Amino acid sequence: MILALLGLFCWGYGWPGHGRELLYQGPGIPASTRLAGGFALETASFPLESLDILRLSVDAPAGSGYAVSWNLPGMGAVKEDPFPPPKGSSGRASRAFLLDCQLCIGMVSAHVELPEGQDAVTLRLERQTRLSLLAESLRIVFPVLAALLLAAFASPRRFLAPALAAMACFAVYSVAAPAPSGAQSGDNRWYLPTAFAMLHGDMSLESYEKRLAGIRAMSVRALPDGRVVNYYPPGLSLALAPIAAWTGVLDAPEALVAEASAKMVAALAVGLFLSICLRLGLGRGTACLTAAGFALCTSQFSVHAGALASHNLACLLSLAMLRLLLEGRDVTVWALALLGVFGVMVRHDMAFMLLGGAASLWLDYRSALVRFACWCALFAAAWLGLNHWMYGALLPPYMLEQGPSGSLAAAPATLLGLLASPNRGLLVYNPVFLPGLCYAFWRVWRPRAASGPGYGDARGAEWGASVALLGFLGALSMFPMWWGGWSYGPRLFGSMYGVLAVLSVLGLRAFLARIPYPRRGMAAAALLLPLLAWGGLANLKGAVVGDSWNETPRDVNTHPERLWDWGDMQALRDSEVLREVLRRALHAD
Repeated sequence: MILALLGLFCWGYGWPGHGRELLYQGPGIPASTRLAGGFALETASFPLESLDILRLSVDAPAGSGYAVSWNLPGMGAVKEDPFPPPKGSSGRASRAFLLDCQLCIGMVSAHVELPEGQDAVTLRLERQTRLSLLAESLRIVFPVLAALLLAAFASPRRFLAPALAAMACFAVYSVAAPAPSGAQSGDNRWYLPTAFAMLHGDMSLESYEKRLAGIRAMSVRALPDGRVVNYYPPGLSLALAPIAAWTGVLDAPEALVAEASAKMVAALAVGLFLSICLRLGLGRGTACLTAAGFALCTSQFSVHAGALASHNLACLLSLAMLRLLLEGRDVTVWALALLGVFGVMVRHDMAFMLLGGAASLWLDYRSALVRFACWCALFAAAWLGLNHWMYGALLPPYMLEQGPSGSLAAAPATLLGLLASPNRGLLVYNPVFLPGLCYAFWRVWRPRAASGPGYGDARGAEWGASVALLGFLGALSMFPMWWGGWSYGPRLFGSMYGVLAVLSVLGLRAFLARIPYPRRGMAAAALLLPLLAWGGLANLKGAVVGDSWNETPRDVNTHPERLWDWGDMQALRDSEVLREVLRRALHAD
């Protein structure tokens, strides 16, 4: 019954035309009006004063290339998607772009390049309600929602609360941050196209015309056999293949598929974090509040709720490994190995979670360590064979070329920047993770110290998570570009957001256990409320508004001294836009 009602909402309210208001429909652009360089330009400008979504649809001959840009007057920046649609053999193709009206958009323009012999492009501009967009997003991830509900009904004690939390979080992410400015551009552009290509037995991006235009050369790589493939590992594309198959039937816009998939992965991580909190013995109310803090007051919101990046899925997989390790001697070893090896396929950061899993078993359940190693070897052999088929090499090009390459002498300064830089510091954007970082050092120093009350002996899981986190932190301090290029906040820590959150729960509980019981509530509120308030503000701004900090006044990659500019903090740049968004949301005068 619930699945039927959900399907009725998704296919009813989310069907094309529902919840949309036509603002503008441009006439076809004849080939004779092309400008120099083969580009035809049509611009429409509207004063927008609502919290709805602007949806720009471009109907063009299949294989034509076009870019869409929108001006954000409050931020003095132009955002654009310079990537063309896949080349088709014939006919026409449509692509939709979602633009967030709450960012005070003043100008929308479409730049269209027509192939020879084609003569018309149509632009359609609509205002779409957030409820309609939510329904459309739910339709895209419907198979995942159905699986969650079936698991909840099959074992409500184990899956009901996490499933409901994931679905609620997905709805919040879809409504609060419907069109993040950093989604589906740059390094993460080709994960979804690669997933579509895999459905045809290959991972080549040959169907994308002008695939090198407008992107960094490192985003794709030409193989010796002439194929052009995604430079980054294929794990995320493999995970997206079922969604790609499903949305291929629906014919959903690629940009919306990417954003809905990213939000679903981030929401599943929140649901899994809630499951871990309950396993650790937190009461249901406390566990729900803790999960809400993780979802909305950390970089999980600003970095993962919209960006289809490898560290988004790596965060989910690391939490899944922790959940298995908390089972102690009942851990399913083959599943732990599978998650770890697949995690390395997604992002090589996950090698530290494999190390942490092995450390946990060594401390807690040594008889399973050999089985774990054998399963890892089996899955790794399959992965290496897949790499050889895909790339003609045992490892993807990214893993062969990227890794720690800095000097030990620079590591302390890099570590300080990773933790405390005003524009990339983990503890600046996520101060609530400080207890977890401290607890990790303490747990590594005292691996056999007793665990907290309420959830049995979990020393092995705690020690494994701590080893993984500190090993990851040590490796990250050896990266020359430790700030992660253009990003919002500490993006390179994305794989470890969940581990940090779990360790923070353990650290806070260990700290509060030393305080007399009548004062624990007051102490917890005095400690957490300021941290959550600042984290919530900083990450709400990143999720809803984004910014122009990385590129203005100077590119941060060529002027890394800006990372230490306390007078121009990324979290506070363009904060007046966030104030305007909140004013409209509250219907204030």
